[in-house]
Amino acid sequence: MQSKRKHKLILTIFIILLILFTSFKVYLSIKTSNFRDYNAQNISKIGRIIGPRKNYSFIIVGNVRNSIDIFDKKLIPIINKSETDFVVFLGDQLIDGHNDKYGVFYDTLKKLNKPALITVGDTDISDGGIKNFFRHIGPLTFFFIAGNNEFIFLDTTGNTSEDWQQSWITDLLNIHSDLKNKFIFMNRSPIKQDNKFLELKRKYHLEDNYKAFLTKTFSKSKITAVFSSSNGYYSIDMLDGVDYISSGGGGGELLENNPDSFFHITKINVNNGFSTYKIIRPKEKNISPKLTFLEYLWFRLLSWFYVYFLNVLIILSAVFIIIYILYSKLNVRIDYYPDVIDKINKSNPLKIAMFTNNYLPFIGGVPISISRLKKGLEAKGHTVFIFAPSYEPEELVVENGIIRCSTLFHYKKGDLIVPVSNIFSSSIRKKFQSIKPDVVHIHHPFWLGSIGKHLAGKFKIPVVFTYHTRLEQYNHYVPVFHHLAGGQIPHLIIKEFASACDAVIAPTKSAKRYLRNLGIGKLVIVQPTGIELEGYNPTVSKEKDRKLILFTVFRLSKEKNPYFLLEGIGKLSKISSVPFQCIIAGTGPEEAA
Repeated sequence: MQSKRKHKLILTIFIILLILFTSFKVYLSIKTSNFRDYNAQNISKIGRIIGPRKNYSFIIVGNVRNSIDIFDKKLIPIINKSETDFVVFLGDQLIDGHNDKYGVFYDTLKKLNKPALITVGDTDISDGGIKNFFRHIGPLTFFFIAGNNEFIFLDTTGNTSEDWQQSWITDLLNIHSDLKNKFIFMNRSPIKQDNKFLELKRKYHLEDNYKAFLTKTFSKSKITAVFSSSNGYYSIDMLDGVDYISSGGGGGELLENNPDSFFHITKINVNNGFSTYKIIRPKEKNISPKLTFLEYLWFRLLSWFYVYFLNVLIILSAVFIIIYILYSKLNVRIDYYPDVIDKINKSNPLKIAMFTNNYLPFIGGVPISISRLKKGLEAKGHTVFIFAPSYEPEELVVENGIIRCSTLFHYKKGDLIVPVSNIFSSSIRKKFQSIKPDVVHIHHPFWLGSIGKHLAGKFKIPVVFTYHTRLEQYNHYVPVFHHLAGGQIPHLIIKEFASACDAVIAPTKSAKRYLRNLGIGKLVIVQPTGIELEGYNPTVSKEKDRKLILFTVFRLSKEKNPYFLLEGIGKLSKISSVPFQCIIAGTGPEEAA
């Protein structure tokens, strides 16, 4: 009992944790609802800062990749202490475009004490993240003018038509040809890199035709500088009078065994129309390259966990719950050789609690069988209590030991009206505890039967189940999914339920074979439904030429298979020389047929 409570406690704790982690993830998603149109908000701030000034500075950062180790811990303090006016991110700020990664990046941006602008990169819109970029950051391409300076942001991810961008850039630069400084910000570089950078992934370069257009246009329009990201290195090149600066050491991946690949940011000073560029690197301890690499791996692992920690916790909790449930199920000790008699005190009359989904005054085979069983057991000196549905008051017959359960609703199917008991009522449990039964006898493997089995297990009482009904034959009564209800599901219900009981009663040998075929290894006893002989006259007629009367009573419904009887009677009439008459008594949905 203690072990079972312990298992339930552990499982409950992890389910609560799963709910908490999931709720917190939902909270983070709600929190990022304030993270909207970030670029638009900061453009106005930067415009006020620069104004008519001829001297100002800004910092560019590339390839952050949600870094909390390098960017958050080492580069942000440098940026905040620097005498600079604003920050520009050159793309690939995120590991991927999922909303929670934007939430983590939003927490990073709030640590900056300077306004920032975001350039779109490939990873920022990966995995369907383009909608998140539009919502949180803004358009993929945009420009603004502050004083005598123009800042143009391009989309190199392929999500904005290159033809449209060519036309847009041309018109934009022609209209503002008189401005002193013109800066271009883009994720991929428009120029061919030196041979030492051929190991870079192709993603950091554009198609040749588009690159040729851009470099030609930038030279013609006398662009001051073009800034792009890279895979962890810094480079500055000049082509036809234009400076091309690549800066990608913001915390993401570095090039292996490459001295030119390191973590850094780049500061741009604009002084009366002239621009200078300065690399700023975080201070590193004087340690061996091997330790530096290990520290990098450790920091990358921390960053990955910080970004994905909620997903990791949710997945781990869910996996643990599944494994724990499977382990608990497989670890259950089941006695496949039970002896129910040993659990019962045979010297005293028994108190028996029965559970059934239908009973008198409802006329049917199961209610009549239960009623006869009750009378037989009581005649032997036992006490029987039956938990049964409540019917209309005028229909009820006063009978001792019948505990009527309140009704949730009435299920109606044609002329059939069945009360559905309220199995959630606490009165069932209270009455059960007051009875203190020695044996629980269940007649249906669901609804009230399930409650009976649950209470028996809770109070360690032996359970007997009588398999009365072929459930698959009743699928036409199911409101929806008739075919499924006539397939494997009923057999699985019977198998699961019967296997959890201490003993099973089968009314016929064929029913016992069925239970064995299902794989039920519990004690199965064949006990036919009782017959009340008092109503029968054993007098036999001695007339030689009398007509035999074959008389049968049943509910005229499909599950009783009346057509099988009719076919048999038809064949019998052809081969029998004895005159007979078959009388069928009963009513039901098949009566007209």
